[in-house]
Amino acid sequence: MNLGLINVFLPLFSFGMTVAFLGAIKLRLAQRLHLNDAQIASFVSLAPLSNVVGTLVGGYWLVGISYQLVIIGGFFSSIISTLLFSQVKTSFLLVVAVIALGLGGSWLNLGSNALLAALVPNNLASITNLAHACFGIGALILPLFLSALLRRLSWRYALGVFTIVLILLTLPALLSSYPESGGIIIKENSPNLLTNPIIELAMLASLCYVGIESSLGIWTTTYLRYLGWEELTASSLVSLFWFGLTGGRLMAGFWITSENSLAAIQGSMIVILITLTIMTLFLKRWLSIVGIITLGLACALIFPTLVGWLFSQFDPRLSGTIYALISGTGMIGSALFPFILGKISNQFSIIRAIQLLLIPGSCLLAISFAL
Repeated sequence: MNLGLINVFLPLFSFGMTVAFLGAIKLRLAQRLHLNDAQIASFVSLAPLSNVVGTLVGGYWLVGISYQLVIIGGFFSSIISTLLFSQVKTSFLLVVAVIALGLGGSWLNLGSNALLAALVPNNLASITNLAHACFGIGALILPLFLSALLRRLSWRYALGVFTIVLILLTLPALLSSYPESGGIIIKENSPNLLTNPIIELAMLASLCYVGIESSLGIWTTTYLRYLGWEELTASSLVSLFWFGLTGGRLMAGFWITSENSLAAIQGSMIVILITLTIMTLFLKRWLSIVGIITLGLACALIFPTLVGWLFSQFDPRLSGTIYALISGTGMIGSALFPFILGKISNQFSIIRAIQLLLIPGSCLLAISFAL
């Protein structure tokens, strides 16, 4: 059975849920295991680490065997993770659950993006934006869904219901037929990708962009608190960034093409640089709301458009390996940049920390002109 793009959209939707999962259960998990914030942060940091490992293993090996193997592997690892979380009582079990979650998310992300290039080789920049909007929808829905379950059910039963949802989302992937993944092409060309100047520039661009996006997602709350917003209000306002990101990708999917991809990225980066400058020079509460929405909309199309444009430059059968390089490098940025901003915020101020994002932003703008 050929279910086509369903096996791109549903895994990306599920990947969004896995990304939001730890944030949604963090407080309840800390109470359950009697962990403080520092201990929780240490466990949570294992997820992006295992995500990088899973992305590289999947991109250089599993995707060359079968798209279905990667996607189903992602679902099964995520299901095992949620089952472990539902039973977690020890630190060891928590470590295993977090690693399984990171691996599952990496394979859902990688497999769906690689399959997308094989199914829709034309105008990838447009369809990639629409596909990545599914990620945003999953990340937005999961906290609301899981919070509602935890209010009504016990920890074990609430996570059990979520596990059933993941199992149902797995069914289309199990019942579908998939195009050939091109394992021989991957083996012959993968070693040359790292020396390709386009790939190298795209990896640097991904490092800069994902670092910026993750930093905004983590440190915007602190910026809002600095401006005088109450803690709960500040936490709620950050969702405007993710709403803007998701809505922007949905809109971009209807007008982005391979021909205007780089110009769109350049325009978006200029908007981001201007917005960050205004937000850190004019410290007005109403301006912070406008700025957050603007940043979400401007950030929306950059990564999926970069990925779609890059896929169009190479054999579609290499898309899995290419995405592994781009996504893996981006995950390094997501771990590095927020850490640096936290150090600067502690030593100086959150304003100085946010201003630091102008450096990778300027680098990304320069790279987009060089591509």
